[in-house]
Amino acid sequence: VLFNMGNYAAARPYLEKAAVDAERTLQPKNSTLQDVLASLADLELASGNLERARQLSNRVYTTRLATYGADHPRVAQAMNNRARVALARNRPAEAVDLALQAEAITRSAFRATARSLTEHEALRFEAIRVSGLDLAIAALEQMTRSGHADGGEGARVWDAVVHSRAMVMDEMTERRHS
Repeated sequence: VLFNMGNYAAARPYLEKAAVDAERTLQPKNSTLQDVLASLADLELASGNLERARQLSNRVYTTRLATYGADHPRVAQAMNNRARVALARNRPAEAVDLALQAEAITRSAFRATARSLTEHEALRFEAIRVSGLDLAIAALEQMTRSGHADGGEGARVWDAVVHSRAMVMDEMTERRHS
């Protein structure tokens, strides 16, 4: 709650204690531990401690990758967090790559999941899934402003936007023709 209110200084001791306690009592691949570390990485990012945020984000990503495999939405979430850190570290090309990889993973997961959902549920799921698109667009904007966009990034980002938007419509159309 304190973190969400922007009171990072007050939130820090609670998150750090939670991380210490979780590391002491839980297995390294435990999802609760990974969530606490991801929250601590978010706090470090919001506080401007970019190197610590990078370290924690990479740790969460590596553990989730080993735990869930490369195509899991939890891995995409960790990858998207790494992209946020990369963008904050003024590494927009890296942020674009990570964000688009995260988007591809969650788009694939959506396709697999949507088939078992009603149209209404599928549309709700699409609205709440982790997406790297906004982050990729922000990174592209940063690259364009600094004169470092070569055009290839823009094409990749807009291609991902079109695919993402079309995905829901394609699923609904396929259902109506089945």
